[in-house]
Amino acid sequence: MGELNKNVFPDTIQLEDLGIIKGTRKFRLLKDFRCKYKGKLLTVQKGFITDGISAPKFAWPIIGPYGSAFPAALIHDWCFSPFNKEYSWKETNWLFLELMKEAGVGFTMRWTIYSAVVVGSYPLWLKRIESYGN
Repeated sequence: MGELNKNVFPDTIQLEDLGIIKGTRKFRLLKDFRCKYKGKLLTVQKGFITDGISAPKFAWPIIGPYGSAFPAALIHDWCFSPFNKEYSWKETNWLFLELMKEAGVGFTMRWTIYSAVVVGSYPLWLKRIESYGN
């Protein structure tokens, strides 16, 4: 595992573990979390609920729901929320891959997580469009 890039992720993530809800571990963000990437500032606001890395329970010992990719997963989850008015599904997933690199996730693990998320995220994106209209 590499080093978290503090230029991209200047804040420490502070979470409340809400436990397992509907088969998925959930966390509440206790303070705003900022990400600076390619000249843009993304802010995930205090109170946002995330499941971290969206991996099936059997994969948690390998991937986690949290771990070095958590900052990237938090931004990815935020992009799936109605707060994201800018990034498409493709851009959101590419951003996730790039941010995992900035979070110090190694090449093989980064591509493993990315591949799993891309396969599983499109139906969720379609639900997002249906619910929020963008």
